[in-house]
Order: sequence, then C-alpha cells, then structure tokens
Amino acid sequence: MYSWTPSSGIGMTLIVVKSSSNIVAAIENATQADDELTAHGVKGKIQADFGVSLGLTTIRRARRKLGWKYGRTRFTPMIRDHNKEAG
Repeated sequence: MYSWTPSSGIGMTLIVVKSSSNIVAAIENATQADDELTAHGVKGKIQADFGVSLGLTTIRRARRKLGWKYGRTRFTPMIRDHNKEAG
C-alpha cells in the first residue's frame, strides 16, 4: 500500500506552483485528510471545487514541496487471533 507521509525540513516558502495559494492549500488539506489519496483523486477534487484542471505532475510536485514524501508502507505480517491466544 502506498501513502504520503510528511517529511521534515521543507517549508511553505519553497512552493512554486503555477496555481494560486488557495489551490495549494486545498492540495495540502486533501492530503492531510486522506494520505492515501492519489494525485488523480486530488485532480478531480480541485477540478470540482475550483474549476481548474491541474496536471498530475503539478500536483505531485506541489505535494513534494509542501513536505509530503511518497513511499511504500512497511510490511507488517498479519497475526491471526488464534495465534495471539496461543502465544
């Protein structure tokens, strides 16, 4: 499963996106609300809310510059209930 996680060291001053600051804030809010939301999902949300069609690369770039880092979740094995009771 893939998700976006906030990374440290990158501030709001580094954002250079071809859109306005309220669209960048909407990207940030959508990612905070659901960190598994894809760039395509954010694109649809921005298009519905603002009537602006952003490219997927623009959305990904804005997320990176906002401090979000894309990565796989680490593998954690599922432990079944009957194995928990036995241990």
